[in-house]
Amino acid sequence: MDGIAAWLQPLDLLSLECDGLFRAVATLLRREGIEHRLCVGALTVTPAGTIDPHFWVELACGAVCDYRARMWLGSMPAVPHGVFLPDDACQYSMRGQIDGTLQPAVFHALTGMELASYPAYEPGHPMEP
Repeated sequence: MDGIAAWLQPLDLLSLECDGLFRAVATLLRREGIEHRLCVGALTVTPAGTIDPHFWVELACGAVCDYRARMWLGSMPAVPHGVFLPDDACQYSMRGQIDGTLQPAVFHALTGMELASYPAYEPGHPMEP
């Protein structure tokens, strides 16, 4: 998961909220053929609180890509950030899935980056696709 996290790290620096960022992440994952689903629902982190609605990306291996939980719940250690396997303190409650893939022009408008210029993903860890 460290490889995917490092690959997606430039997106974390953007001033996008969870709904925009997860669409940018999903667009890159789809471009690379990495199996995933885009989830909408709620996130509850004990003892930080709940975000509802919330958007995140779930990889086929069960890892979650969530770079915006701390935007709303604060930066205490229990609040997840990045690409990780959720633990008992972190409860994602999915209510649905959406297709959030962006067209290249929309990706550029949201991120300031050209989709075709974003580096290709190079797998490097056994758990990663």
